This record gives sequence, structure tokens and C-alpha cells, in this order.
Amino acid sequence: MPSNLRIFTERFSFLYTTSSWRSSFGHVTLQADYNSVIALPATFDFACISNGAQPIHALTSSYVDRLRADVTIWKRILGVRGAAHSPEAALTEGIAPGHCWAFPGFQGQLGINLSHPVHVTGITVLHTSDPTLKQSAPRNLVLWGLLEKNRTSHCQAITTAGPLIPMFGPNHVGVQLLSAVFDGTSASLNQSFAANAMARACDIPFQLVVVQILGNWGKQEHTCVYRLQVHGNTWES
Repeated sequence: MPSNLRIFTERFSFLYTTSSWRSSFGHVTLQADYNSVIALPATFDFACISNGAQPIHALTSSYVDRLRADVTIWKRILGVRGAAHSPEAALTEGIAPGHCWAFPGFQGQLGINLSHPVHVTGITVLHTSDPTLKQSAPRNLVLWGLLEKNRTSHCQAITTAGPLIPMFGPNHVGVQLLSAVFDGTSASLNQSFAANAMARACDIPFQLVVVQILGNWGKQEHTCVYRLQVHGNTWES
């Protein structure tokens, strides 16, 4: 393991709280803990654009404008172009093949301004059922809640930049709310994950979050995120 990743693992080992996953990124292998897939009741999606959420483009990785894989040979012959793959696609309904937020490579992040401040209880990740597109599914995910730097909180926040720390912006720090592995080989590609003990201990609402992706299921060129949902309880509740 490279020295910078070893330092990160030793310094920020508290970020990960339950079982283990091992994922290879090129020649780099990381090991961390993750939350298992759980069954969540049907809950409100605070990350959905139709409910009032918006992507934070300044905290979001660049996207692939067109994917040739999304355009069949017949559509190419007819001159039909592929769909745009902006981050809005991950925050809207629909998981038809090609209707996804696609970013280059296998590491990226999506900043989200949730529809309301919420005590986050979990997330749901969905991928298209097309078996030919499973390699582009996200694999390792971390959800961060953002706090203003000058806000007093007992939450354990991360401010130091590192090889596995996403961008939080100049005025915010990050609190790790969950880490998870999306199983792209599973028969069910609608998977939910519960918030960790740190998120529950914080007991404060977050409106700004960052979903960080640290790997996919083998696609070198890009990763496709079809749908991300954030669940929780509002401040009033």
C-alpha cells in the first residue's frame, strides 16, 4: 500500500464502523468497513429534484456528455445521439439504460442540496437492470454531511484534505454519515444502506451532503450512477 494511503488508513480509521470490504483501484488496494444492505420501508427521497433538491455543481465531478455505449448500432445508423449524463440524472426518476450521471473513471463525487434539512437515516442506490451495463455501476460509496466551519458541533468532522477526502468547499467540513458497498453482481439493483453510529450520535440535521464514489465494478472509462436517494427525518419531526 502506498505511504499516503497507509497514513490515511491509520489517521482516519474511525470513519468506517462495521464489516470490511476490499476493492482494487488499479494497483492500489484499499480496505475499509461498510454498512450492509438493509431493507428500508418506502420513505421520502430528500435528494429528488422533483421534491426540491438540487445538485451542487461546485462540489460535483465533471460528467461525460455522451456515451457511445448508450446508443445502439441502429440509432447510430439513424443518426440518433446518446443522452446527456449530467448529475441531475441521478436525482430524477427513471433508471432506463443510459439515463444516468456518468463521470470519467471510477472515483467521483456528487454534491446535493437536499430539499429540507434532515437527520439522515440512510440512502438508496439504484442501477439499471441491463446486464451489459453492470461494470459501470458504483461500488464503494461514502455519504458526507456538510457543516459550516464556524458551527459548534460534537460531531467528528474532517477538514484535512487527503487522497480519499472529497471536496467540501471553502466554508464547510465533512461528517461521515455512512460507508457502503453497492453490489453490482446482485440480482437486486435497488439497495439501501443505513446511516452509521456517528450520524446517529450527531443528532443534527444536514441539508448539504456529498456522495463520494471510490470505485466501480470494472469499467475503466466511466462510472454511471442511475439513482441516489437520501432518506431521513425532518427537523420538525
